[in-house]
Amino acid sequence: MLNEFVTYNPGYYGSKIRWHFSGLSHETIIGRRILMLVKTVAILSPGDMGHAVGKVLGKSGLDVITCLVGRSQRTSDLAEAGNFRIVGSMEKLVKEADLILSILVPDKARSLAEEVAAALRLTGENTFFADCNAISPDSAKEIATIINESGGRYIDGGIIGSAPTKGDTTRFYVSGPYAHVAAELNGRGIIVKAIGDKVGQASGIKMCYAALTKGT
Repeated sequence: MLNEFVTYNPGYYGSKIRWHFSGLSHETIIGRRILMLVKTVAILSPGDMGHAVGKVLGKSGLDVITCLVGRSQRTSDLAEAGNFRIVGSMEKLVKEADLILSILVPDKARSLAEEVAAALRLTGENTFFADCNAISPDSAKEIATIINESGGRYIDGGIIGSAPTKGDTTRFYVSGPYAHVAAELNGRGIIVKAIGDKVGQASGIKMCYAALTKGT
């Protein structure tokens, strides 16, 4: 059996069509939508929300990874509690992950995106990157530019609800051209809804929700 078949279709995003037969991911394009089976999800970073999300994704059968270079001991402990598989560098992470979920404090969202972008440039990977942080639509568009110009594929996201410790209580709203990729996680311990094809829509919902519930 072939290990990998690679071809190119410049008519649709110029993206490679990949079939991995050894338990890895496969990716193809139908119409103008990329369809893929997500098998490896990276969580950056496994804090209170991130480690809980990673834990339920892992329980659903996904391979959940993270990189702990430069992270705190608490983050390392939470990654262990969530049964994450640890990779030794950001470059290795972007190579192995089908989808990266950025889940951390909002003021670190841009610096993390820049770290991932550097790894994308070094490796030439085109990994999907979902920013799930409580940032403004304008900030989401800026980070989308950072990721996309480095070869990655950006997904705008927003999380509503507490950490998923008691079933499908945590909702992820996602938007942008690749939102359907993140929506493949729906039902794996979390609820994921794709709400549109524009970056800024999902982060806008999160801002509105915060304004209604927290007055911010």
